[in-house]
Amino acid sequence: MINIIYNVIEDNAGGLYLAIFNANGECVHFSGQYQYSQGQLTSIISELMSGEIGSLDELNSILTNQLLPTEDYDDIARNIKPGAYVIVADNKGIYPDKMGFAAKIEFGIGDNLVSLAEYARMHGKAYRTVRQKAELGNFRTARKIGRNWVIDSDEPYIDYRKKQSSD
Repeated sequence: MINIIYNVIEDNAGGLYLAIFNANGECVHFSGQYQYSQGQLTSIISELMSGEIGSLDELNSILTNQLLPTEDYDDIARNIKPGAYVIVADNKGIYPDKMGFAAKIEFGIGDNLVSLAEYARMHGKAYRTVRQKAELGNFRTARKIGRNWVIDSDEPYIDYRKKQSSD
């Protein structure tokens, strides 16, 4: 398993890019055109994080038609700002408020989806409790994207534990 540091970038035309960096912060992989194959980008990120894709060579062999010169990342990095290129996800999390239409589709972000942390706050529950319920499949709409959980904010919080009667 490789230790990955990545950025997902969306441009103002809806293009989606994946940049992977080494420990020195140098771009060692850059690929694009994910807006044309829904689910591929999130699948690749999940496979990288889980170790199913174990090396950059393996990743590059899967994405031969989508590889871009890593020097192109340097040009994009100089223009990371609203209106041009925006980082919409990285190894620290996903940023729905920065996403355009293409990234929202790729990451399954609807207008009602929120992070598990936000859902826990909305319902006055501990994040850990809500995450355990999600991992056990006790929510209809919760899903994991990369290493982040999201859930529909309208999903009711149901406590399935048996209540003790006070009789």
